[in-house]
Amino acid sequence: MIAVVTSSSENTPWAKHTIQNKAEYCRKHGYTLIARNLPYSQAVKDFNFLSMLLFSFETIWTLDADAIITNTDIKIEEIDIANGMNVCEEGIRADCRLNCGSVIWRGLGAISMIGLIENYKNQWKDNPFVWQSFINNIVGIPLVMPLLKIHSIGTFNSCHHGQINNWKPGHFVYHPCGGINRTEMCLKILGEIKQC
Repeated sequence: MIAVVTSSSENTPWAKHTIQNKAEYCRKHGYTLIARNLPYSQAVKDFNFLSMLLFSFETIWTLDADAIITNTDIKIEEIDIANGMNVCEEGIRADCRLNCGSVIWRGLGAISMIGLIENYKNQWKDNPFVWQSFINNIVGIPLVMPLLKIHSIGTFNSCHHGQINNWKPGHFVYHPCGGINRTEMCLKILGEIKQC
């Protein structure tokens, strides 16, 4: 069983447009959508909830409220997902190799990775990129790498930040992660994929 987990709140006005996109994708492939009404800052740190879900679902895809599934024909199970945390390269900033706005979690490896993130909370809790910075800092540590699979840009996250846009038609996910008007871009991309 597969669950797609996202959140929305008054701080994410674009979510009213993107949740329907995620719901249609889940209906098409028989996945469970879990849309929580929590502020981003709270939802992104709720690892207890994520751990509990991993006992009910084989695979969990956490997806930021602003992310849009742009190629709904791609199934999650078609991606080479490892037991653990699966994340894509961001390709935007040199100091932030990975983007955690679209993460696929699977099995006991994911629970172990969540435990590691939680154990080092003091290192990331006050960072503007929260635990994403921590993940970027531990890439390459031999004990971590069996729990962390890094996928190429576009596998299940194509980031758009300011003037740099890695999304291309046919990519699985468009993710406007900063430096742009997210609501405007979400509406533009949703309009483009409806015309296809």
